[in-house]
Amino acid sequence: MLTVLSVALAVGYTVYERSQSSPGMPQISFDKSSIEAGVDASDEELLRGVTASDPEDGDITGSLIVEGISRMHDGSAKVSYVAFDSQNHLARAERTVRFTDYRQPVFSFTRGMEFKLSGNIDILKYIEAQDMFDGDISDKVKYSIDSEALSLSSVGEHQVTLRVTNSLGDTSHLTITVEVTADDPNAADISLKQYVVYLPAGAEFDAASYVTGYTANGEQKTGADGLRIENKVDTDTPGVYNVKYSYGYGSSESHVRLTVVVEQGGA
Repeated sequence: MLTVLSVALAVGYTVYERSQSSPGMPQISFDKSSIEAGVDASDEELLRGVTASDPEDGDITGSLIVEGISRMHDGSAKVSYVAFDSQNHLARAERTVRFTDYRQPVFSFTRGMEFKLSGNIDILKYIEAQDMFDGDISDKVKYSIDSEALSLSSVGEHQVTLRVTNSLGDTSHLTITVEVTADDPNAADISLKQYVVYLPAGAEFDAASYVTGYTANGEQKTGADGLRIENKVDTDTPGVYNVKYSYGYGSSESHVRLTVVVEQGGA
């Protein structure tokens, strides 16, 4: 997998720019100044339309390699190429690649974000993050509490913003509700297939289909029948929504939430 373009590469690129007018130095040429590719594109695909030549050696296209990739911005990045001549003179150049299927890192939870008060709750144990380039980046997740509370050690609903950055410098944010209660908030063990779902704008959404089951009066139930579902998700409007699944009433109520992220772009 490609690596992040370092400061040293940027310096190397500057040297290459000077060498364009220097006699006896290799040069890199592109048939297009920018291309489109998938995130799984091989070096061979990224090298299409790239050639290299040298005044003494002639065609040195065979020496070309993909050296690195810069920070991502709106799905595009600069890819750096290097070529060598027989005297080990080096040329560097870069062009823009738009990764057509790229998406920012996404979050997932291994459980609902409802907790019984017990010291300072470590929500990071239950939060994961995946990236198309880096894979599992759960260890890079950080959060901040968007309220007067300095920790999650008090009863109430806390707005918490998650953030994670991949190796290309692209950062994802997600603001969620973390609820802390005096008693077990989910005694009925309402379980969901997943606790965060990402949807393109305009997609269909069936809140009940995300329920695995729950326990009622000691009996294991399958599916959402018997639960109350509070669903205000508008898939035509990008944003972050909560769907609340509840069983029972008053002090005996059990509940859990599904975070729904409606993304920009149509289904």
